[in-house]
Order: sequence, then C-alpha cells, then structure tokens
Amino acid sequence: QLRALLRAGKEYPTLQIMLPMVSTLEEVNAVKTLIQTQAKLLGLTAENLPALGIMIEVPAAVMIAEKLASEVDFFSIGTNDLAQFTFACDRGNPRLTERYDVLSSPFLKMMGDIVAKADAAGVYCSVCGEMASNPVEAMALIGLGYRNLSSSGASYGRVKSMIRSVNVEEVTDYVKTLLKSQKRTLRPQLLAYAYDHGIEIY
Repeated sequence: QLRALLRAGKEYPTLQIMLPMVSTLEEVNAVKTLIQTQAKLLGLTAENLPALGIMIEVPAAVMIAEKLASEVDFFSIGTNDLAQFTFACDRGNPRLTERYDVLSSPFLKMMGDIVAKADAAGVYCSVCGEMASNPVEAMALIGLGYRNLSSSGASYGRVKSMIRSVNVEEVTDYVKTLLKSQKRTLRPQLLAYAYDHGIEIY
C-alpha cells in the first residue's frame, strides 16, 4: 500500500499521507525511514514524495507538538478523540455531559498551544471533528488562530455564515482575554459575545 501511495504521489502531487493516533516522535521517524527506503527502491526523489502529516488526537502528541512539527508537513487535529482522551470520559455518556466541554479554558488553551507551535514551525494546521462543525466552537477556534476548519456537510452552511459575520481581530482579542477565566466552561460567554456582535451561530 505504501508503494502504491508513493507511485501515485509522483503522478498526483497533491496526494498526502497522514498518520493517525501518533503519540511519539519515534513513530513518525519510523514511518519516514520506511518511506525513504521504499522511495529509493522505486527511484523516487524527495521532490516526488507526498507530504507527510499526522493526526493530533492524543494528549501525548500535544505534549511534543513542537518536536513533531519539525518532522512533518501538516497537522490535522481530531477534536473528538483529543477531547475524549483529555477529559477521560465518553462524550456520548449523558451522565458526563458537564465534564466534557471543548469550550472549557484548559481545552481551549491546549488547542491554542498546538496552533501556535504549528505556526511557529510553518506547518499547515487544520481542525476536524465536531468542534469544527459547531459554529460557536468554530468561532472560538478562529479566535485561537485556526484558519483551516473541516466541517461536516450538514454544518457547512452554518459555519460559513459564522465566518462571514465574525471580525477575526476582535474575536481573537476576546478569546485571549477569556482564557484567563476560571469558570468551568466559557460557552455562555462565547454565546453572549456572538449575540452582542451579530455573529451568526445558528
């Protein structure tokens, strides 16, 4: 399968390889070594190789995001799994609803740290999962510095309306201020901000 991807990459330069559930730098380096070995056998040069990226979806990857950014071409943050592992709870369990909130200050600070490290390394960084498909949560992501969101088809229109109605500089300043809060969740404040500034979140 890897050989097939490398062959295809020569014909289709936009093809990319993304590694899921990465938790150590060694995992990335092992794959890079394998790619280089197979590329040599196929007679491919570095210019012909597909871009290599990783999913950031476990806390261990967040802790070494700076080192990972030096080894890959892009990040894709899987917020569903990352939040579930961070809060140590099943997001589908109604008894744990109050514990699981991606608009809590700790989780938003973590998301902000990831995109800051990606930007510093010049690594393309996108977000997928339910967070990128929820208008108010996507608004918070924009405030943290994210500019690439992967929304579900059903939510695309709503997220697009939010983006068209938000002032990026203003929401960035607000989110930075809001992160100083000690409240359990910042959702009410973000909703109020959207209402007060005419941002379409529904």
